[in-house]
Amino acid sequence: MNPRTPSAARFSLRDAPFLTWAALVVLTLISLWLGRGHDVGGMGIRVAGVLVLAVAFVKVTAVMGNFMELRQARRSLRLGAGAALLVVAAVTIVLFLLV
Repeated sequence: MNPRTPSAARFSLRDAPFLTWAALVVLTLISLWLGRGHDVGGMGIRVAGVLVLAVAFVKVTAVMGNFMELRQARRSLRLGAGAALLVVAAVTIVLFLLV
C-alpha cells in the first residue's frame, strides 16, 4: 500500500456502500416510473401507489442496514427497528388506501 494514499481513497464496485447506492438509484427510478401514472398490467393507480410505498420502505431498510450500520447492531435493536418499520409501513399503506 502506498503510504501517501489514504485507505479511504480506495474504491471498488463491489463495496457494500456502492452496491447499496446503486440499488437505491434503481429503486428510485422504479418509483418514478410507477408514480408517473403508468398502468402496470392494468393494475390501476392505487396498486401503483402501494407499490411506490413498498419500494420506499425497501429503500429505508437498505439505508438502515447499510448506512446506519444496523446490520452490525445487537439483535434486539435490529428486531425493534424492523418491527417499528413494519408498523409504520403497514399504517402508511392502510392510510393511503383509505384516503
